[in-house]
Amino acid sequence: MASLSGDLLHCSPNQHVVFDNVILNVGDGYNPLHGVFRAPVSGTYQFSLALSEPINGGQYHVAIKKGKSATVIGYLYVDPSTVWVLRSTSVLTHLEVGEDVWVACIWGETHIVGGTDDIYKYHSHFSGFLVSH
Repeated sequence: MASLSGDLLHCSPNQHVVFDNVILNVGDGYNPLHGVFRAPVSGTYQFSLALSEPINGGQYHVAIKKGKSATVIGYLYVDPSTVWVLRSTSVLTHLEVGEDVWVACIWGETHIVGGTDDIYKYHSHFSGFLVSH
């Protein structure tokens, strides 16, 4: 599980969202420098993504992608609001050993909330775990 250490204000199409504040990384499958999870073993994995947006923070779309072909396996849309918004999604997928999973922006006026104190470190986060192999 990793979160954003600060707000992400601009994100270009296909840019990785790098969750750089590692909270738990058993097996070291997640690389916080590049925002990529690499499967240490083949199997079925579950990934969860939660993104927060402040009041009037804009509208954006992100995708959870996997593999060399950057196949979209999950999608999250955050719309503009007059209140704080938290959107989340979860996906199950099969990964081969060494296959990558990451979050990438699709389009929009990004303002994803992050931080490292006790409250903000859970506003926007990405996590995954092996279900079975």
